[in-house]
Amino acid sequence: MKRNGNWSDDRTLLSNHDLQVAIIQRDGGHADWLSAGARLMKAEYDEHYSSIRAPFAAWVLQRNAQPGQTVVSRMRAEPLIVLAEAGRMLARSLVSGATADTIERGAEAKVTVSGKNYVGTVSFVALQPEKAGSNRYAVDVIFDTNQQVLRVGQPAKVKF
Repeated sequence: MKRNGNWSDDRTLLSNHDLQVAIIQRDGGHADWLSAGARLMKAEYDEHYSSIRAPFAAWVLQRNAQPGQTVVSRMRAEPLIVLAEAGRMLARSLVSGATADTIERGAEAKVTVSGKNYVGTVSFVALQPEKAGSNRYAVDVIFDTNQQVLRVGQPAKVKF
């Protein structure tokens, strides 16, 4: 149709409409892409904060939660996992007050477990007895097992 000597008015209206539809579709696609990126970031965030990782090489000593279990940390402050540093153990010895007076933190100690000898370092000397009226004080020695697996609770002999 010819209006005011111009044949392209009808085509211009259709072209402008098609252009607006294309822009809307492009913007909608871009919004969908941004939304998918946000969902991916949230999923990565959730995955990062829902998995438990030790900050060092460790052995799991106790597990108080099952995989997939929902944990609400505000309700009770119970550890989910109890870890021990891989290759390091703690030997706790009970000694008399007179012996405890001679032991210093950082001193070397020898630990024997299942016939094998290890060299350790005194990490703790108790200032109070294990129970009221007792003359036995706890002394902790940390020692390297050279990746030998020792069981918690195994008897050990400690020489200071």
